[in-house]
Amino acid sequence: PGSTLAELSRAARARNAGGIAEFRWSPRGDRLYFVHRGGVHAVARTGGTVETVAEGGASQLDFSPDGR
Repeated sequence: PGSTLAELSRAARARNAGGIAEFRWSPRGDRLYFVHRGGVHAVARTGGTVETVAEGGASQLDFSPDGR
């Protein structure tokens, strides 16, 4: 309460400026999804290339009930 949009934006940027902000395994357990610098990224459990799934403003990483 009492926080302006600008203050909330600064706090979110500061939180995401460093390392991984949060992560979740996919429902099947074959991919790791993580938030880094506000974007959502994924990598296979076996390793390999990191894929950018979404850019900017990500928070509260979760999956819908159908696993997407």
